[in-house]
Order: sequence, then C-alpha cells, then structure tokens
Amino acid sequence: MKFSDNIFYRGLYFSLPVKEESLLRKMFVALLKGNKNILIDCGVSYHFPDIVQLAAEADLKLSDIDIVIITHCHADHTGGLFKLKQENPNIKIWTHPLCKPMIENIDEQFKIRPVPAFYHLMGGSVKVDREIEDGEEIDIGYLVKIIYTPGHSNDSISLCLPDEKMIISGDAIPYINDMPIYEDLNALKASLEKMKKYECDYIISAFSGLWDNNSQGNIFTVTEKHLQTIQSAVDDFQRDFPNSPLEEMGSFVLKRINNNSFPVPIFLTSLKEHIKQK
Repeated sequence: MKFSDNIFYRGLYFSLPVKEESLLRKMFVALLKGNKNILIDCGVSYHFPDIVQLAAEADLKLSDIDIVIITHCHADHTGGLFKLKQENPNIKIWTHPLCKPMIENIDEQFKIRPVPAFYHLMGGSVKVDREIEDGEEIDIGYLVKIIYTPGHSNDSISLCLPDEKMIISGDAIPYINDMPIYEDLNALKASLEKMKKYECDYIISAFSGLWDNNSQGNIFTVTEKHLQTIQSAVDDFQRDFPNSPLEEMGSFVLKRINNNSFPVPIFLTSLKEHIKQK
C-alpha cells in the first residue's frame, strides 16, 4: 500500500502453532524510498515474495533496497533476513546494539524467547552491518530519526519521519484490538510518552498498519486508555479470584478487552508486568 511517494507498507500473515491450534498473526513492514532505499523489518522466513512485491509497488527491484532497519529482534520482524541477504548480498542490516546478538546467533534468541515454530520462522543467523542509536539522524533525501522505544522488548526502536509527520513504531505501541505483548510496562509507558512528543499525525505500527490520529483518535491517548482497561481487569481478577492460575487471569483479561484469542505465554508475560504495578 502506498502512503506517499516516499512511503509504502504491506501486511504479512503468519501462523504460530499453539496448544494444537494455529494462531494467525499479522504484522506490517514498511519501505522508505529515497536516495537510499530502506526496508523496515522483513517478516518471517517465507515472506520473501511479499518483500519483492512491496518493492515492486514502489517501482523498485530487490537489488534497489540498500538497507534493512530492524525495529527489534523478534522472529516476525527478522526471520526473512537470511533469504534477503542470499538474494541481495549488498543489502546492509542495521539494528540497535541490543538486537544485534539476537540475530547474529538465533540460538541465543531462542533460549530467551522460545516461540513455537521458531526455527521455521527464522531463516538463519545473519551478520549485522551497523548498530544504530537513539537520536541518530539518517538523511535519505528526507530525515529519518531513530527513537529508542523499549517496552515491548529491550531492543525496540521506532523511526520518526518529520517531513511526513509519521512514526514507524514496530511493535512499540500495543494494538487495542490485539492481546497486549510487552516485557516491561514502565519502559513501554515511557516510550509512548517519548513518541507522543513528536506530535506526528500518522503511525505505521507493525501490529495495526496505518493509523491516522486525526480520524481515529490520538493513538497515544487510545493506547493509554487500553492499558488502563487491562490494569483494571488484572486488579479486579486479583481481588475477586485470589491465588487463581495466571492462565485464568489471561482468559479474564482477554474477555474484558473483547479479544477472542486464548492466552499464550508471551501474553502472560505482559500480565505479570501489570501485577507488579500493585
């Protein structure tokens, strides 16, 4: 999909086998067209054809993509790197320093985050060409600013494009229609406040695609209310069902936020963060 002459994005589907069921997930990647063409994230190992199609929508070939910036190390954002590097050996991979070891040795990532079908989603380990830091500015004919936005993960970054009044947030902003997934709630809240100060009108989130603050409501206000609803549900469950299993709390919270999914381990990690808020 085309946002402007400079920005293109695409939703990619993948599935996770959980409790003998298949959990369908969707994430969004973006492509910045300029004097250097930058792909933001790349999906899982089998999304290579989607990346080729995204490039074609921008009137580019795969060989025209100069850089892949990874918002964080998780498999749905990095699994396609191995194939991309095979098909375009000149492409450069840029990540936050905390992300680098997790994709240069995917076995290390699996030890920390053993998601189902991990080695099917990840094509293989790849070398990172450059580390990027909070506040770094990249000129590709227009400004791209790196923002360190931990919370979902400790290596998460987002990108601000001031000329487009846009933030590309990776998974740094929880999606109100999905189960909440984050490792550090306090860091997440601080990152939301940090992004909010840029006063952008548009957000491309890997969770939800394009969000327009003018027509859909300010995403940061909406997200804050969503987190409050989750916190209230956790507090109510602890009051009414003390000493009950965490999985039961997960089902209770999902019902409260009108989500029909079943609680998976990475979601239960988020709930533990809310329990700490007491």
